[in-house]
Amino acid sequence: MDLDAYSSKYSGETRLKRLLLVARHSSDEDVAAQAFAMIEEQCKATGNVKRYKEVFGGSSSGSTPTGQSASEEAAESSGHPQDASASQDEEMARVPQRPYDSQWVASQSAANRNDKHVLHGRLSTAQSHLHKDAIRSAYLALAEHDIKTGELQEALGSLLRATDYSTSRSQSGQISLLILEVCLAMEQYANVREYVQKVEHTLGGSRSAAAPGSPGSSAEASQQDVLNKVKIASGLERLAREDYAGAATIFGKLVMNTAPITDLDWPGVASAEDIALYASVLALAVQNRASILELSEHPEALELVPAMKELL
Repeated sequence: MDLDAYSSKYSGETRLKRLLLVARHSSDEDVAAQAFAMIEEQCKATGNVKRYKEVFGGSSSGSTPTGQSASEEAAESSGHPQDASASQDEEMARVPQRPYDSQWVASQSAANRNDKHVLHGRLSTAQSHLHKDAIRSAYLALAEHDIKTGELQEALGSLLRATDYSTSRSQSGQISLLILEVCLAMEQYANVREYVQKVEHTLGGSRSAAAPGSPGSSAEASQQDVLNKVKIASGLERLAREDYAGAATIFGKLVMNTAPITDLDWPGVASAEDIALYASVLALAVQNRASILELSEHPEALELVPAMKELL
């Protein structure tokens, strides 16, 4: 497995989650070790102390700040505390025997606090001048900092405040995409559904007003990109609540109506290859013969997943 090529499709929290899945479940110990090394590298590059502690904290002290091992906390939060011991044994066996860098944790935590203090100062200055664009930018800067450092709930709060200072549909759309990205990372699907509806309502009218078949401007192309990502979020939300038929319809239309299909890449959430895979697997799962035929006969829809094209 080419882990570098695989992980390059993703960014941020999604890349960390994908690498962690590989690290904990790959049957190849060398690949697992490489995945853990890449996780550590990304955490240190972005200052993500929170994720570093969650993944590597047990490798030296065996506990998180609450006094539990990271795996015990994960097992309890999933509703299966009885599995904590088995989960701990499995995870500890897969974490490379590398020293827990407590010195980096301390220094980076202090740096993160200092950076956030500076960003809050800029926000206060913008608010004192009642400058709408500056206030929005300050909230977005805070959100960006929190996303990088793994403080997703705080990032969401800043993004929600930033929406109050948007002055155009384009700004609202881009902020809403960030909100969707954060909510998907935290698996807050009720919020995902709410913002999907909000963005579709905000952008849908202007899109429908465009003349059919007219040349697309850069603004229209940007708007279509936002709408595609909103549909991806909607498909993932339906998938999470086990509405497989609805998800199959959304992903199927996306891969058949988007050219090139790589336009569906959303590194913070999913790759175009993921979307094509979801479309084909869900078509099989719901046994929609019409969708299966459409997908299998479409010249480009499944070009990124040739194995699924052959299967269909």
